[in-house]
Amino acid sequence: MKKDIEAFKKELTNYNYYKRNLQGTLELIEINEGLLSNVHGLDPSKDHYASHTVWVETETFKKISDELDRLYKRKSLREAQIEYIDYVLNKISSDMKDACIDIYANGKSYTEIGRKYGYSKSGLWFKIKYELNNALDEI
Repeated sequence: MKKDIEAFKKELTNYNYYKRNLQGTLELIEINEGLLSNVHGLDPSKDHYASHTVWVETETFKKISDELDRLYKRKSLREAQIEYIDYVLNKISSDMKDACIDIYANGKSYTEIGRKYGYSKSGLWFKIKYELNNALDEI
């Protein structure tokens, strides 16, 4: 179980990165979908060689489509990571949830957060470990 707790703490450390990355991915998806709506396929009424620019647009269409596929996969992964972290955090008490976010996601010290919630540094560490252990056992 110790490995599960440490793995979750690492995931929680990356929580803000996941959120920023998801926001950036959503923006890129929006941009690429806009580009995709402006790209057209081959014009069947024109000679293949006379419409060279349309071929470029077809290649662009393929590149944008591939990029969108990659972005949708990244979006799904980030959403799953954020959902997992939120799910585990919702299983612990609200004060320990806030303490975990402050310590692991926001980089504050155990001592600072311990004072805020009335625990010593080691007392807070054990309380967080206990709560995370129970939450991860329920999964």
